[in-house]
Amino acid sequence: MTGRRKFLQFMAMAGYSALAPTALRAQQGMEQFYDLPAFGNVSILHISDLQAQWKSLYYREPDLQLGGGKGRDRPPYVTGDALLQYYNLMIGSAQAYAFSNVDYEASASDYGKLGGAAYLMSLIGIVRQSRKDAWLLDGGNGRLHSSAPWASADVSDPIIAALGINAALPTGIPVKEVEPVHDVEYIAHNLVDKDAGKAPFAPYTLTQMNGVSVAVIGQVAHNELSNQVQEHSVVALESASELKSESDSGSKPDPVSDPVSTPGSDFVAKLDAAGLQQIVNEVRQKGARAVLLLSRAGVEADLKLASRITGIDVILGGRSVTPLPEPISVSNKAGKTLVTNAGAQGRFLAVLDMKVGKKGMTDFRYNLLPVVESFVKPDRRVAALIDQAYLASKDKLAEKLAVSENLLYRRGMFNGTWDEVLLQAMLQETGSQVALFPGYRWGATVPAGTTLTREDVINQTALGEENITYGLLRGDDILKLLEEAADDCFNVDAYKRTERDMLRTGGVTYGIDPRQAKGRRITNVMIEDKPLESDGFYKVVTWGVSVKFESQTQRSLESEMDLAANDRVEERKEKSEAAKEPLDSSGGNGNNTGANAGQSQSLQDLVVKYLKQKKNIATVKAYHPDVVHSIR
Repeated sequence: MTGRRKFLQFMAMAGYSALAPTALRAQQGMEQFYDLPAFGNVSILHISDLQAQWKSLYYREPDLQLGGGKGRDRPPYVTGDALLQYYNLMIGSAQAYAFSNVDYEASASDYGKLGGAAYLMSLIGIVRQSRKDAWLLDGGNGRLHSSAPWASADVSDPIIAALGINAALPTGIPVKEVEPVHDVEYIAHNLVDKDAGKAPFAPYTLTQMNGVSVAVIGQVAHNELSNQVQEHSVVALESASELKSESDSGSKPDPVSDPVSTPGSDFVAKLDAAGLQQIVNEVRQKGARAVLLLSRAGVEADLKLASRITGIDVILGGRSVTPLPEPISVSNKAGKTLVTNAGAQGRFLAVLDMKVGKKGMTDFRYNLLPVVESFVKPDRRVAALIDQAYLASKDKLAEKLAVSENLLYRRGMFNGTWDEVLLQAMLQETGSQVALFPGYRWGATVPAGTTLTREDVINQTALGEENITYGLLRGDDILKLLEEAADDCFNVDAYKRTERDMLRTGGVTYGIDPRQAKGRRITNVMIEDKPLESDGFYKVVTWGVSVKFESQTQRSLESEMDLAANDRVEERKEKSEAAKEPLDSSGGNGNNTGANAGQSQSLQDLVVKYLKQKKNIATVKAYHPDVVHSIR
C-alpha cells in the first residue's frame, strides 16, 4: 500500500470522509458514489462522442491546454493541479482521476478503467430509478475511433438502440432513411441537403416533461475536419474558409458562415447564429419554458454562442473531448446560459436536473458522473452484445506485438507518447524525414508494462482513412501545414477553431507563439538539426492530412535523398544502439527509403510491423515545441 493511500485512509477514518477518495467512501457501498437525490421537475441525461468505444478504457487527460480565447486560467484551458484547485477536487479521488492527469498512474491502478457501454448502460439505469421521465440525449459521433467497427460492422446499432436514447444529433447515420433509426429523434437546425436545398431533419423537438414544455435544438459541427468520407452518410464537415463574424466583444448574433461540405457527403453544415436565435424565439413563442441546445460545435464555440444568443438555458456540448465537471455560466444581454460538455468515449454521464416554473428555469443541479468500471456492475444484455460482436475477431485482436515500459497516451496540446510511437513507425518504415498527422483527441491510454496488441494499434488508428501517404514536399509547404494547424488551435475567433490539438510532428522541431496572427506563429523550424529551406524538398509521410506531393518528375532528386537517408539511418541506428537512445520522433529517420511521391500504405499494418520489430518500447519522450510566449 502506498504512502499516499495510507494517508488518505487515515483521513477517512479520522472523519474527513468528504475529503477522502471516493474509492474509500465507496468501500462502505459503491452505489453511494452514484446516489444523486432527485431535484426539480425536469431531468436530462447527456452523453456525447461515444466513438464506438464499447469496451472500458484508460484515458489520461492533458497536462497542457492552450487556446485563442479569453479566460485562459479557467476552463476549458485549466489542467493538472490548477484544474483540481479550480474545482476543489482532491488528489487521489475518482473525480481527480477522471478529470485530470494528476497522479494518473497511481490512480489508474486504484480505480481501473472508465466507460464501457455495458457499465454506462447500468449507470443510466441507476440514475433513471429516481428520474423515471428523464430524457437521454446523444451528441453524436458514436460509430468510429475504436476497434469495434473493425471487429463487426453491425455492433454499433444494437448497442445504441439498447441505451434508450430519446434524441440525438445525426452524425454517422444513413441519410437516405426516411424514418429515424431505432426510434431516436434526430435533430439538426444547421444541416442542409445539398441536392434538395432543405433541411433533412427537424431543427428541434418540443416535448412535455412532467407537464413542462421543453425544447431541445440540435446543432451539428460546422468546423470539423473529416477523415471518414462515406457515400450516403452524415459526416463531420470542414470549417468554412471565411467566417464573417463580429469580434468576441460583440453582442449581436453572428451572420451565417459559408456553408461547407465534404466530398461524398449529401449534406452541408454551417454555423448560423442568427438562424439559431430565430429558432429559440420560435420555440419560446410555442410555449417552451426550458430551452436546451444539443451542440457539437465544441466548448469554445459554445461559449461564444452563449454570449450572443439569448433564451437558451443550457448548452449540452460535445466533440471537444473536454469534460467540464461544472457548467460555465455565460452572461448575455438577456440573462445567462450554462455551457456544459460531457466528454467522450462513454467515460461520463451528465445529469441535469432543472426546476422549471411558469417563467422558466429557476434553479438546477448538474453532475458529470465518471463511469468507473469498478463502481458499477455491467449490464448483462449490453455486455453480451459486445462479447458477441468481438467473438469472431477475438484472437486476431489479441495478437501480441510488443511490451511498452512507458505510459502511452494521446491527449495533449502537443505530441503524446502514443503519438511518438506512431510517428516513429511512420518515419522508420517509409524512410521519410518528416511525419505529420492531426492532433486527434481520441485513442485509449495504455499503462506502463502493458503488452501491446493489434487491438491497441487499431484503437489508435481507427479512422475511415486507413492509409498513410508519402512523397516529396517543399519546405514552404511544411511551414504552411504547421501554420494552418496553429490557426485551427489559436484563431481569435472561437467559431474558426477546430477543437483539435496541434499537428503531431516527427522529424521536425519548431517554436510557436500562439498570440501572433495567422501565418506568423511558427518560428525556427528545424529538420535534421538544420534550418528549414523554403525551396528545399523533404521526404514527408502524412496520415489524415490533405497534401499535394510534388510530381513524380522529382525522382532523380528523390533518389539522391534516398542515398543520403540511408546513410543517416545507419548512423542513427548505431548511435541509438550504443546510447540506448529514447524513442523520440523529433529527429528520426527510417530504414525503408523507397517512397515515391504520393505512395500510400496501411497505417495499421505499418505500426504492427514496427512494434513486432521493436518487441520492447523502453523509453518514449513526447516532443513539445518551444512555446515562445505562452498564453496561459
